[in-house]
Amino acid sequence: MAFEYALARLKPRPSAWNLFHTREEAEASLPALNARPKEPDEDAYRVMTRQEFQTAQEAYWLGDGGLTEITAERYDEMLNVLPPVAWERQEGVERFLMSEFTIGNLTEQYAQAHGRFFCRIVNAHDRSTWITGAEIARHVQAEQTVGA
Repeated sequence: MAFEYALARLKPRPSAWNLFHTREEAEASLPALNARPKEPDEDAYRVMTRQEFQTAQEAYWLGDGGLTEITAERYDEMLNVLPPVAWERQEGVERFLMSEFTIGNLTEQYAQAHGRFFCRIVNAHDRSTWITGAEIARHVQAEQTVGA
């Protein structure tokens, strides 16, 4: 029998307390867990399916999907700290994934184009979340518009 239910909360970030085989087992542990003191910004724990929790985790870590600009030194450090995954050049962008994953299929991706360097968390198995040349161009153009 698989662990299909979790006692989990979503704020301040997704966190699972424990996994259970049945909803009934999870619900039986819920009152004692929520009776514990918590911080003002913390959600109460609730019963979720494992899939609901994994979806919430992915949404949290992927966030707004925006790019973070980094230095060339940081890019080089990340390229050389561990063996890169999916290191490639496409659309004038050199990019790679970290071989150490944040959680599940999520990891950091680093990219460089036109002498600028970027990173963000992506889903290694979903290329639609990966950094693209068009996205970098939009980022640079928006930055130039704000600065003008």
